[in-house]
Formats: sequence, C-alpha cells, structure tokens
Amino acid sequence: MARQKFEPINKRLARNIRRLRAMRRLRRAELAERAGITVDQLRQNERGDVPISACRLYWLGQALDVPLDAFFDRKAL
Repeated sequence: MARQKFEPINKRLARNIRRLRAMRRLRRAELAERAGITVDQLRQNERGDVPISACRLYWLGQALDVPLDAFFDRKAL
C-alpha cells in the first residue's frame, strides 16, 4: 500500500527526466554516460518503474545541468 502512495511521484519524476533529456537533445545513452549509470537504469527511471534515489537525481541533475527542483517543478522546465 505504501508503494502505491508514491507512484504518482515516481511518474512525475520520470516524465520530467524525459522532458529535460529531450530539451537537451540527448540520447538515452548520452545521458546515462554523463550521469554514470547504465542505459537500463535510466530507462527504468524514465518509465517510473523504480523509485529514484536522491543520489540518482543529483547525478542526473548534474548531467543535465539543472537544479534538483527542476525534477519536481514544472515551471523549472
């Protein structure tokens, strides 16, 4: 039950990761390499299949050159 409670957050993060990557015109492999993760890990995060850790968000933010709140705030996009 607790997992279902957080699914909307995972989906929002996933959607924003995809948007930010698209805005930067990066392929999934390019972003994964910049963030130091595998393409499969990034794919799971972009689908919202797994919870995203704070560390992962930080790495993705660094790779995309955006602040962490960009993943949560639509206005930052």
